[in-house]
Amino acid sequence: MLVLLLNLIVFVVIVAALVMVAVLGCSYWLGEAKVELDLDNRSKFRLISFGEHEAVFESNFLIANAGKRPDAMVLDAFSRHLLPEEQYDKAFVRTSLERDGFRRSDGYFEAFPFEGMKSERLIYTLVLRSKQPVTEIIEELPNLKLEVYVNYVGKEDYKIKRWYFVVPREELKQAIKEAGVVA
Repeated sequence: MLVLLLNLIVFVVIVAALVMVAVLGCSYWLGEAKVELDLDNRSKFRLISFGEHEAVFESNFLIANAGKRPDAMVLDAFSRHLLPEEQYDKAFVRTSLERDGFRRSDGYFEAFPFEGMKSERLIYTLVLRSKQPVTEIIEELPNLKLEVYVNYVGKEDYKIKRWYFVVPREELKQAIKEAGVVA
């Protein structure tokens, strides 16, 4: 009876070890979710709306899950500008980030499941407000360093990734010019 019990225990341990090896092997084969942004191919900012003291610009770019098979869940994505009033106090800058087709007016990003080898378009909105006319302050506005943060989770740990890009003042001036705004 004791031999039968020992054989049963050994059998259960061997089966558990084989299952664990199979799960780890499958997990390794699937890989991890790899969320990436394609900021090198982002569109130039274009003017969406213009008033004497406010200009709204938009650019778009792709976010991709470059992982082979694993899905991810994009929990949040947000933008940030690096132009504090200590550096430039003539304009108030506000930025936001939205998923194309899921635009929101409450400032939140629409979370979404993200399949492997898929991509989505994100829209980066930049708002400039000033007490002076925007056409005047744009002449001395410094180049803008903008950031994008993405929080996601896959089968691995929760991740926060950050990317940044620089928008030259000339790009914003060109967007105003192409929209036909005359100073």
